[in-house]
Amino acid sequence: LVQAGIPVPLDGQLAATISSMVLRGEQLHDLQGRLSWTNARVQAEGSWTSLGSYASEFNYDGQGAIVAQVFDLDGPVDLDATVTLPLTGGIDIQGQMVLTPAFSADIQAEEWLPLLLESPERYRYRLDLQL
Repeated sequence: LVQAGIPVPLDGQLAATISSMVLRGEQLHDLQGRLSWTNARVQAEGSWTSLGSYASEFNYDGQGAIVAQVFDLDGPVDLDATVTLPLTGGIDIQGQMVLTPAFSADIQAEEWLPLLLESPERYRYRLDLQL
C-alpha cells in the first residue's frame, strides 16, 4: 500500500457495493453505494493496532465530487465525518472523532494528535482536513 500513497500497512476486510452508477462517455452523472472496512488494523512501529470497523454511504453530488458519510460500526474510535472527493483531486474531511481512553493511551494520541487536529475536549478531535 505504500505505492498507493499510504505510508503504513493496513489490514481488514474491505467491501463495496455500488447500487447505482451512470457514466456518459467519460463523465460521471450518478453514483450511489456503500463501503465498509471491518476488522480494520494498521501497523506502526512493527506492531498492529486494531481500529474497529467502519462504513460509509457515498454518492455523486452532481457538482463534481463524490461525498461519503463515514461512521464507525464498533471499536475504539467513535467517528462521524463527511468526506468529499472532488473528481479533480484532493480530499476534504469534516467531522469529529472520539477515542476511548484506553485506545488514546495505547497510541499516545494526546502527545501527537493535537499537533494535527483541534481537540475541544479530552479524547475528542475535530476533523477539518484538506489533503
